[in-house]
Amino acid sequence: GNFINGTGKKGQQHGFTLESLKKFGDFKTTDNSMSILGYLFMFVRKSKPEALDWVNKFEKIDEVIRIETDFLDQEITSLDTKLIKLKEMLDKLESNDDEKDEDEEKDEIKDEFLPIMNTFYDKAREQVDDLSDLFQKTLKGVMTLAEQFGEKVKPKTFKLEDFFSAFKEFRESFIANQEKNRKRRTNRVSSKKKSRKRSRTRTIKKRSKST
Repeated sequence: GNFINGTGKKGQQHGFTLESLKKFGDFKTTDNSMSILGYLFMFVRKSKPEALDWVNKFEKIDEVIRIETDFLDQEITSLDTKLIKLKEMLDKLESNDDEKDEDEEKDEIKDEFLPIMNTFYDKAREQVDDLSDLFQKTLKGVMTLAEQFGEKVKPKTFKLEDFFSAFKEFRESFIANQEKNRKRRTNRVSSKKKSRKRSRTRTIKKRSKST
């Protein structure tokens, strides 16, 4: 970007935003034969090929993008609300049981509903609390990561899928340019083989004529 923009207002920068990753594929080389991403792939393949493994490491990014922050938040809140209502109902039933006549209680068949439901509630409460804590820790962790990338984070509007979409689109564009380069290299090798074959054929024909 500094080279393209020179000493203008957009030049002389010391970094780039994640949003810029989506635009890498739009820039072409001076002869318009390949994109900057294509050149980047060639450069990395020759100088540090092991670095290309990031494409495989980010393979799960598509699954991450499908997780919507608002949806998760709403689902956890819904579970919490339902558990609160369940607890209120169980407390009310226990209160009613306490008001029963002692002789009447002795004659009744023991009701297993309350013990079973109380056990269920305790386990569900623990699981939902753990899920809520994990969600909040993940959200804060990703926000911290976004800040480290120089992003301006607004906690109230921050969404996981928006942050990771830049990496997803960059990866897809990189893979597309990777395939183009491989096809170009394959065609070049094929073309050279055909050229050598034609050259040998012409040589053989010349020799056969001279004899």
